[in-house]
Amino acid sequence: MRSRYKKIGSFVKQVNVRNRDLSVTNLQGININKFFMPSVANTNGTDLSKYKVVSQKQFAFNPMHVGRDEVLPISMLEEQESVIVSPAYIVFKVKDESQLLPEYLMMWCRRPEFDRNAWFTTDSSVRGGFSWKDFCDLTFPVPSIEKQREIVREYHAIVDRIKLNEQLNQKLEETAQAIYKRNWRKRPRLFIKNGLSILNFPSPKSMPPRWASRNWRASPINPAEGNWSGMMSWNRKFRRGGSTYHIQN
Repeated sequence: MRSRYKKIGSFVKQVNVRNRDLSVTNLQGININKFFMPSVANTNGTDLSKYKVVSQKQFAFNPMHVGRDEVLPISMLEEQESVIVSPAYIVFKVKDESQLLPEYLMMWCRRPEFDRNAWFTTDSSVRGGFSWKDFCDLTFPVPSIEKQREIVREYHAIVDRIKLNEQLNQKLEETAQAIYKRNWRKRPRLFIKNGLSILNFPSPKSMPPRWASRNWRASPINPAEGNWSGMMSWNRKFRRGGSTYHIQN
């Protein structure tokens, strides 16, 4: 099984394209979840012409803090629009996509086993640095290109299904919240005014027709309980905190 493991360095090479003409303005970083994200760095007065350009299906990783975070922040750019990253980042690409799919390599880089091996090879510096040579020396299984395509296809199918379920859950949550708010507005609220607990309706339209012409109030039988506010039930008589309340007009 381990005989199918090969060094990553056999399939990749560094890319060092600088943003010399300042044509790319989208500055990105990479989080520990291995996704590109807008950079939070203060770029006022920064010369962006020294920053590295990352194009579609190219990779970038931050070699610093690997020993501290025990994660190598690495990601592949899926969008067509190029981005720029810090000069400290390492940018690379797959040499020959007929031998290795970039998507397959990124899938392997998301595995805990990959981060564990990367952390193990960090140096003894305070930041726990991780060099390009260290990355190239890491090994991973390389099946046939047909098998790689099959694995990537199945992976994307699962990811798309997860995203669809998340969208459905969001719609259900929004529907539930809408129903909850609608029913909440239709029910009367109890508040304290001049020592009496007043049963108040949000609007005349929300008040039942047979109550519309009445001034409904709720007065506590036990005045020593003190003021409280909350939701009044629709019953003519109800209890709260050991005290009985009667609705009176």
